[in-house]
Amino acid sequence: MPRETIRRLSADVERVLVAGAHLAAADPALAKDKAALDGLAAQLGAKAPVLGQLAAAAGKAIGADGADAARELVALATMTAQVRAAQAQPAPATGLQPLTARPVIGTPCNAKELGELYTALVETGKGRMERVQQSIERGDIADLRLVEPLIHAMNDGYIGDLVADKAVPRLGAAIVGPIRGSIDFAKGRRIDARRLRAVVAADPVGSRDLLAKALAEGNAELRESALDSIADHLRGEAEFEQPVLALVAKERSGGVFRAALRALAGYGSDATLEALTAALDDARTVHAAAEGLGHSRHPKALEWMLARLDQAVLAAAAARKVKKKKDAEPAKPPANSVDPADMAGILLEALTRRRDPRIAAAAMPLIGDYREVAARAALDSANAAQLATIADHLAEDEADLFPAAASAAIRLGPDQAFQRMSPAFTVKDREKKVGLARLDAVLDAVTDEADPRWAGVALKQLDGPVAAYAIPLLGRFKERKALKPLLAIAADKKSKVLEQALGALGRIGDPSAIPAILAYHSSNVWSVRWAVQHALMAMDDPSVVDHVRTVYAAQKDPESSDNWHLRHLLRNLESRFPGK
Repeated sequence: MPRETIRRLSADVERVLVAGAHLAAADPALAKDKAALDGLAAQLGAKAPVLGQLAAAAGKAIGADGADAARELVALATMTAQVRAAQAQPAPATGLQPLTARPVIGTPCNAKELGELYTALVETGKGRMERVQQSIERGDIADLRLVEPLIHAMNDGYIGDLVADKAVPRLGAAIVGPIRGSIDFAKGRRIDARRLRAVVAADPVGSRDLLAKALAEGNAELRESALDSIADHLRGEAEFEQPVLALVAKERSGGVFRAALRALAGYGSDATLEALTAALDDARTVHAAAEGLGHSRHPKALEWMLARLDQAVLAAAAARKVKKKKDAEPAKPPANSVDPADMAGILLEALTRRRDPRIAAAAMPLIGDYREVAARAALDSANAAQLATIADHLAEDEADLFPAAASAAIRLGPDQAFQRMSPAFTVKDREKKVGLARLDAVLDAVTDEADPRWAGVALKQLDGPVAAYAIPLLGRFKERKALKPLLAIAADKKSKVLEQALGALGRIGDPSAIPAILAYHSSNVWSVRWAVQHALMAMDDPSVVDHVRTVYAAQKDPESSDNWHLRHLLRNLESRFPGK
């Protein structure tokens, strides 16, 4: 008993030290450790006086504040380590395994940004959401110095959800402890639901006990949060299947019931399949049930979905025939029923999450009626002939099918992809609405790792009417042959493709382009300013920091609101290239 209590105390002290010594006073786990030590000291104090000393040290750590908090907590940690070392028993090492890799948590936020970010988290005012969002995108929100303000910001009605869902999970175990103890299962307010989501996202395995408690004792808000967390982070974990099924059987709250259906994704029992299929025919639950079926591990789930798809397609065709008859009066559908055509589309969407030749066989004939969703359902399950059929739509004028057609072309290999997609830059309709939609699909499909022949195609289009689509390809391939013509475009302030040229110059990464890009930092066109920001951030060259710093320092009033964009860019660059 003493050994286990001291081990637990050591773990709790270490956790609080990482999160912040000022949190010791409110930490419930540390308070329980002290109570346990007091009890042991009363029983064994004569034989082991060190227990009383540990209890006293724990009391000081919990009761200290200000600068004393850190000193007392470090003293407690030192004493605990000494006692644990004295208890150790020598033994040969066995079963050695590599250490589990853990994400590095440190203090990446630079000093200039830290104060403003702290203020954005704990005070009201304009621009808070944008500042926090930018910090999340940069990654410097995962700073141990921000643990306390992040916990505080979870209570904020404006930024609380963003902080709970996107920021807090980035700190992992460093932030879990303080939040765990603050979840109020009795009241179950919105803030408690946020806290639960954040803890599970940060530490899914270690939060199983909280999820079980929320499902058993929580109100509707906590139950819904727990179920969504299971669906998002612990899909298919065996221990939750029965509790979730129990909620499906008795739940009356619509939001909780739909979340429970989502949480059934990943299970393979007959009971789970029955619950999902029963909910599929209700318009209030059809989407959640389809999501669960799309991830179901039941061996007959796919067969059932394909059979239900056939029924929906036939019913939709029959309904269309009735509608065409002038004298026919369509029967009034039951309340909350799902339109057959909608059902077919929903099932096809669910089938996009699976791979099986039967899916492609079922979806291919439906492309004419169900268009893009049928094509996407077939993509991952199609053979070469079926992919070619889908890719053929790229040469036609059905714009809604272009994204799937381009994806199919990519799957056919580099030669087929180039042969089928490169004509998009030269066909007669390339400047019309349908032609531009085709180019959008091609540009999305051609990745950085694609066939380098694309650079040759793009270079020929720099002076053409679709240069806006060709230039980004040159940036993706870091095509240095494009440097000179792109600099010429950047020199023309009236160019219609100025933004694309700036972006491509940034991705090519030649330092000689920095002045040309930075020349537009104060453009009156906001989209051009953002192009400058993105281009300079894309430069993998630390010399860009000095260029931006020089321009910033040369401003008449660098700290004015007119220069916030330069200030923001400089801080981002200093975070990317520390010490430059």
